[in-house]
Amino acid sequence: MMQSIVSAIIEHQLPIILGCFLSGLLGMAVVMRHSRHSRWWRIADLVWVALGGLGVVTALLAGVYADEGGPAILDYFSQALTSPWQAITR
Repeated sequence: MMQSIVSAIIEHQLPIILGCFLSGLLGMAVVMRHSRHSRWWRIADLVWVALGGLGVVTALLAGVYADEGGPAILDYFSQALTSPWQAITR
């Protein structure tokens, strides 16, 4: 089940990201009609974060981004620390 969801997301990555972008544009058009202090702006912030998160998850599942943070920090510590140390990962 999970593999089929991931496969569908990878296969339809561009339409999903474009859909998020267009949803954000539509939401912005609605929000811009309201006062800066209205609840619409608070809702819009939440929705834009969710749409951005969906875009990032889609790109991660498609393999566009790789985890370079973990290996990079281990490499840095290997060069910077002079005393013996051991990385413990989960």
